[in-house]
Amino acid sequence: MVRPDRPVEPLEPLEPFEPVEPFDPFRVRRSCLAVPASSERFIAKAHGLPADEVFLDLEDAVAPAAKAQARANAVAAVTGDWGGRVLAVRVNDASTPWAHRDVIDVVSAAGRLDAIVLPKVTSPDHVVWLDLLLGQVEREAGLTPGRTGIEAQIEDAAGLAAVNAIAAASPRLEALVFGPADFMASVGIRSLDVGGQPAGYVGGDAYHYALMRILIAARPRPAGHRRALPQGPRRRRLPAVSGQRGEWTPRTPRPASR
Repeated sequence: MVRPDRPVEPLEPLEPFEPVEPFDPFRVRRSCLAVPASSERFIAKAHGLPADEVFLDLEDAVAPAAKAQARANAVAAVTGDWGGRVLAVRVNDASTPWAHRDVIDVVSAAGRLDAIVLPKVTSPDHVVWLDLLLGQVEREAGLTPGRTGIEAQIEDAAGLAAVNAIAAASPRLEALVFGPADFMASVGIRSLDVGGQPAGYVGGDAYHYALMRILIAARPRPAGHRRALPQGPRRRRLPAVSGQRGEWTPRTPRPASR
């Protein structure tokens, strides 16, 4: 209650909100190497393998019982020297009990972490959640706001249907990545050959619509920096002919001579 005999002091105006600008939107991702963060040996080997991007995997490559140790390995790894390569960490998806702790710990390590890979994105809300959490962690750790990019994985029918909104959900978004394995299960493609053409599907590519849909969503975004990345060895010819920018190689490292 305001006493009538006392003047009301005006409130000070709030500082205007400044949207986060992408820190380095043109990172090169022609080849991306996935490394299970549960293996210190594989992490060490990845330092010597040629790839534009290396991402440490806390998700599918790590069993639930090994999640905490894998996260600790990733925290130690992001403080190391990765040369000029893009360094990312794939956290567990937003619906899991591990996701927030993955983000907080690896970003707070204040190493040279370029991006967070967010799997199983089915809604722009997932990207907005990650954007807000990254901003909070960066400020608490004394890091430049906006320095950590986001790569969003489109892995099911819901994600593909919402891909336009997902692509526009955050200025941090640097890449949309197609994940064929979960997508195949989502739409009922009957094949055990991940990324391969199902038996009886002739005269085309069963994944062409999904890949072009993701590409079209990525291209017209502000600043024009979003990439659309296919995943898996069978997609190697696609980037050069359809506008995709690079390829994931989601497997454990092998000697470069192999």
